[in-house]
Order: sequence, then structure tokens, then C-alpha cells
Amino acid sequence: LVHRLKDENIKLIVTGSHKDDDVGKYYNFLNDLIHDYNLQDQVLFGESKIKHHSWVGYRGSKIYSLSDAYAHARACTYFSTYEGFGNAFLESVVAKKPIFVNNYKPVYMPDIGSKGFKVVMLEKNKLTDEAVNEMKEIIYNKKLCKEIGEYNFEIGKKYFSYDVLRDKLEELLEF
Repeated sequence: LVHRLKDENIKLIVTGSHKDDDVGKYYNFLNDLIHDYNLQDQVLFGESKIKHHSWVGYRGSKIYSLSDAYAHARACTYFSTYEGFGNAFLESVVAKKPIFVNNYKPVYMPDIGSKGFKVVMLEKNKLTDEAVNEMKEIIYNKKLCKEIGEYNFEIGKKYFSYDVLRDKLEELLEF
């Protein structure tokens, strides 16, 4: 996506860590792609700067929280090919950021996508010209970013809020 956007001001921050990849195969694959497309200045691994909470680190270097990363993002990508329920998706919703998502099976559509979120969705992780153009329109239009973020936030409240959780738990625990 970063390569296809052809804008050196676009940055992709990978919030995961090489430690998330047991054998290093995917992490190494990503590093190879970054080199192949000459994106070293645009695709950054945040593992040394993004932790669970903000603080000032060694020698005064700022450490950012995941919430900080979401707050400063223009949009979030969620190109998983497999996943559990989708906590990162909901974190993007809470941050009120537009989301670019892969329709990963079997979870996304039945559990999340069917709720009516406005997303740019890939099928089988294929980045089409149409999808890239949709993403460009969203990334460069601050008003549209905000509208989509607000809309998705309201959908998230409707289906995934603590109030919904409380109601479902009360229903389950009634005797």
C-alpha cells in the first residue's frame, strides 16, 4: 500500500514486534519487502518506541503508548489473513480512525463486518487499484477521515460497548 500510494510523506508504523513472529519468517519477509521497494524511510517498526503506556525512556527518549500511535494516525490498516476476534480493529474504531481491512475468514464478516462499519475491504488480501484509490481519497481528505471515524465509532458503541457487554452478561447470568 505504501509503495502504491507513491507519497514519501506517508508512513506506515508497524506496532507489532519481531517477538510476535515465533520463527521470524514473517518479520524477515516484511523487512525484505521494505528493502525491495526502498521504503526504509516510510515503513517503521515501532517496537522500540511504542509500549503499553507513555513514559520517558533511557536518556530522555520518549516512549509512546499504542493509544498515542492511534491518536496520531490518519488511518489504520488491518490486513490480517487470520486473526481472533479483532481487538486491533476495535481499537481503531475507538480511536475514530478509518480502517482498511482484509476480509479474513471465518471471523471478520460474521462477527464484525456484518455490523455496517465503513471500511475499505480487501478480498483475499488483494490490493486492487479501486481499493488504493478509495484509500487515497480517505487519507487525503481530513473531513472524510473524521466522518468515517465518527460513523464507525457509533457503530462500535451500538454493538461492542461496555453497556452491550453488561446487558449480555446480565442476560446470561439471570436465573
